[in-house]
Amino acid sequence: MPASVCVTIVTHNSQRYLEPCLRSVFDQTHRPLEVAVVDNASADGTREILARFGGRIRMIRNSRNAGFAAAQNQAIAASRSDWVLVLNPDVALQPDFVHRLVESAEVDGEVGTVCGRLLSAGRDLNPLDRPLIDSAGI
Repeated sequence: MPASVCVTIVTHNSQRYLEPCLRSVFDQTHRPLEVAVVDNASADGTREILARFGGRIRMIRNSRNAGFAAAQNQAIAASRSDWVLVLNPDVALQPDFVHRLVESAEVDGEVGTVCGRLLSAGRDLNPLDRPLIDSAGI
């Protein structure tokens, strides 16, 4: 069975990008895949968008903005997967992104982390006509 992956997302007033981000996560070819989202007290419609994804996400609602790192730790703690993909809500993934990450990670049992290239995107999170690498990881 392939390694399981949990995609963790921290939101705070992320309404503008959240739906395309989540759609790209659920369009992944890799399975099994779980999604954990921590909302840091959004007041812009983010929670309504999250509600539309219902039982497909593990939702943690903070009553205050706990900050990115603390909220990300909450999401990671909620994971039951072999691997965790920390994802910002203003990112859209190519459908095979998670599959390629897992495939790369499993080349060597000593690998503990992998990352992909971040390509620049338009305001709607769609890829640019000419791909442009924004960064190649941290």
